[in-house]
Parts: sequence; structure tokens; C-alpha cells
Amino acid sequence: MNGDRKLDTHGRLAVAAALLVTAVAAVYGLLSTGTYYDDDIAHYLIARYAWKHPGLFMQTWGRPAFTILYAPAAALGFGAVRCFSAVLAGVVCFMAARLAKLYGVRWYWLAALLTGFQPEVLKLAFSCLTELTFMFILCGALIAYRRQKWTWMAFAAGWLPMARYESAPLLLVFAIILLWRRKPAALAWLAAPLLIHNIYHAVELKTATALLFPLDQALGIRPGVSPWDLPYGKPLYYVGLMPRAYGWIVLLLALAAAFTSPFNLLDLCVVITVAVVCILHAWFPTAGIPTGYTRYLSPAAPAFGVLAALGLEKLVTRVKKREFAIALPIGLAAAVAAITLLQVRPFAITPEREAVNSAAQWFVESPYHDRLVIGAHTCFTFAADLDRFDDRVFQMITPANIEAAPKGAVVVWDSHYSHRLRYRTPLNKLTDDPRFRELKSWQSGGFRIIAFEKVAL
Repeated sequence: MNGDRKLDTHGRLAVAAALLVTAVAAVYGLLSTGTYYDDDIAHYLIARYAWKHPGLFMQTWGRPAFTILYAPAAALGFGAVRCFSAVLAGVVCFMAARLAKLYGVRWYWLAALLTGFQPEVLKLAFSCLTELTFMFILCGALIAYRRQKWTWMAFAAGWLPMARYESAPLLLVFAIILLWRRKPAALAWLAAPLLIHNIYHAVELKTATALLFPLDQALGIRPGVSPWDLPYGKPLYYVGLMPRAYGWIVLLLALAAAFTSPFNLLDLCVVITVAVVCILHAWFPTAGIPTGYTRYLSPAAPAFGVLAALGLEKLVTRVKKREFAIALPIGLAAAVAAITLLQVRPFAITPEREAVNSAAQWFVESPYHDRLVIGAHTCFTFAADLDRFDDRVFQMITPANIEAAPKGAVVVWDSHYSHRLRYRTPLNKLTDDPRFRELKSWQSGGFRIIAFEKVAL
């Protein structure tokens, strides 16, 4: 093993920090009875059923990079997916440490800890969401950049919009780097994933506008895309969420490094990530960046971790006494971990999910379990073990699908989703129609879920 690959003390500490993050996330995942978002379940189901419906590997909402990466674990169940996320988070932390070393940070192992114990990163580490996949790919691209492996950089960077489509502006940055370095041939690797994705959907949807993805998504010109009925409109909203996403200590250390060091690609990745989220949130509602989703800032987490490690090292150089110079970084890193562990807890099941689970259990045990289901709540299909991608088993609740449903179909209406978003099905659509009879209802707080049977055409 050559010297470049041999781990020194800081390298071994980086491995230990990454393993610690993995262990904490795995334990939190095992102790969780709920999920971070309902999106966890939606992404899991896409990855799980992609083996049965291969077109799901290319589904835009599911994010192809995530689906490809998570599909093997998803085949083993949701618990396996949580464990995979924990391992992937550990890998991202180690890659952040490797990146910090390439940027000349002496105590580079701190980047692993300062990345993994950011509040949003730890939450994602036992979730099933796409941001972790993006971090993994971005770290790979940035490491390749620092090592001047231009083809590998292009290959990794090309997958960024396949993990989080709002990262598309970063493609332009990496394209400029390749042209600056006189590596135009590598542009093919950079463009290939997005080009293949767009051509596939242009053919599938029979529309040339799909070739413009992700612009067609952001502008709302993609077929089936409409503005989300979620809060929007504050340009600096996500700037205010940065302390919650990264933690105050990491954020301040990273800003200190950014303002006292030459502007570099890490800084640019942070600026672009935060700026794009702010712009989309304020002015492009069809992009789906609503108020309240702190996790949309997490793609920049590894860059913040590296910058924070650099800022901490700059702070240590100002300390005169050697004892304090050693104790300060360890103490601050321990404080970051402790504060995050006090903030982040295993996900508890919500009253809404309890009601949905009760409804699903009733359905599975009822004589209607083999009927076509029309509904909206992803967690119902998960709990009832329904293939939501098979139109013979499940269809989305829309006025058109309800009208076309055969006699005997079961309509599962819920007060969270059914009347909103793309579903647009108010409860009176069913209660005022004599063709539907109520079978059973469940209520928890302000949430309701009701099962109906279509008794006549």
C-alpha cells in the first residue's frame, strides 16, 4: 500500500468518526417508529418496486440516482434501507474528511464529525430521502476535482441532477472547469446522464419540452406539473434556516473560513446550493421547494463540514498554549455532536400515521382486500403492502379516476392529501354521490381517513 493510501492518525480518526455517525444513525433508525417525512415512504416504494417496474429507475420524482443506489437495499425492506442510509452517511463523512485533507486541513478528521453531526445530516442518516445521495455524488466530484481526475469528476458531476434536479446550475460550473482545463472530451460524461434521462422522458411523454428538464419542471411546462399548494414567497426564508440545518457552531466556523480564505469551489458550491433553493422557493412554486423543509439545505452539508474544519484549524493557530490548541478543536467537535444529539431524536409515529396504519390493517383483514384501491396517502399503500405502481391494484384519487372506477372499487379518502395537490378530490365528491357508501372511518385529532365502496356505476 503506497503512502497516499495509508491512513495516518487523522485518517484513522476519520474512520472512527464516520463509524460513530453510522452507529448512531443505525440505532436511531432501529428505535424509530415513524419517519422524517411521508416522502421517505414514497422514495422507498419507488426503489422497492423498480425491480418489478423498471421504468421507475428513470422516474423524475424518485430521482434516478437515488433509486439506482437504494434499490438493492429496498428489496430487503424498509429497515434495510435505514441501515443503508446510515452506512452511506458514514461514507459521506469519510469523503468529507478526505476532501478536507485535499484542501490542506491538518486535522482533517474533524470534517467527518462536523459533517455527520449537523442536525439535518443526522436526520437524513436514518431516513430514506434523496439529499444523502446528492452529498455522496458531490463529494466524489469535488474529490476528483482536487485530484485533477477530470474524467472521474465529469462522470460524478453528471449524476448530480439525477439526485437533486435543482443542482443543475452546478453542471455549468463543472463544464467551465473542464473547458478551462482543456478537457472538452470529458463533457460527454458530464452531459450523458441528464441527456439520457431527458430523451427517455421526451419519448415516454411524447413531448419535446421534456428535453428541457429541469427547466420544464421549474417553469411548470412539463405535462402534469402544477403549482404546489404549499407556502412560498420569502426569498431569504432558507437563509434563516441555515443555523437549524447546519448547527450554529458549524455555520460560524464555516463562515469564518470562507471570509478568511481565497474563494474556492467549496464556497461556490455552498453559494449556488443556498441561492438556488432561495430562488426556487420564492419565485418558482412548480419546483416544489416549499416553506418548512429544512432538508433542502443539506446538499451543501459536506462543504460546510470541510469549511468548518478549516475554520476550526485557523482558530487553533491563534491559540498560544499547546494544551489549549489540542483541547479546543476536540472540545468544539464534541460540543457539536452533543448539541445535535440533544436536538435529534428517533422519529416517533404521528397520530396521523397511527390512523393510516389502522385503516390499512382493517383493509388487509377485510373482504375488500383484493379490490382496486383508489387513494392518495402513500403510507396507506405501504402499510397495506399494495403495489401503487400497478393500475390494476392502485390508482391515484382524482375525480377522473373515481368516475372511471369499476363497481366494487374501494376509495380511501384522507384529509391530508386527497383534496390538495394533484388529487383535488374534496370529501363531498364521495359523500354527496349515492354511488359510494362509507365502509369505515378513522380519526385522530384533525386528521380523517375514510374508506368508501363504489356500489354502482
